[in-house]
Amino acid sequence: MDEPNIGIWYYIWLKPNWELRFLLRKLDDPKNVGHVKFWQSLVEEIDKHYSLTDEGISTLRGLPYGMPRGRVELKDATAGRVLTPQTVFVLYHGNDFPLPKQAEIKTLITSFDLVPFALEHRVIDAFTDHETTVEEHRKKTQEILGPIPYGGSDK
Repeated sequence: MDEPNIGIWYYIWLKPNWELRFLLRKLDDPKNVGHVKFWQSLVEEIDKHYSLTDEGISTLRGLPYGMPRGRVELKDATAGRVLTPQTVFVLYHGNDFPLPKQAEIKTLITSFDLVPFALEHRVIDAFTDHETTVEEHRKKTQEILGPIPYGGSDK
């Protein structure tokens, strides 16, 4: 069995598809890279796909909340990052998946090697405003990349 991971994820629009990108961490990894820093590497990938202008790249770097994102953490991180028979993982998201929510939750569970924990009902799907895309960032991102088919978890 693979070791479970925690970390952050984004869906990025690489026309014509949404692509999942994640930054995995093992439970004992002390470094914590946030969305803003991770976004910078994703802007490079987006630029390769769209061939953006220097101004577009610069603007996009300042819009880390324009694409759906989330994180996977331990439910009780205060107990330390130790795997126990009671360990529960939380999939935090902004409830703005671009594709049907249940399919996306399954994809995240697989991507973070959490299948055995999900089978034991030890993975929680949790909405948080903190992970919701920001409307202003969405609008500006679309000015740079063109129309983006943002979805919602109601699909």
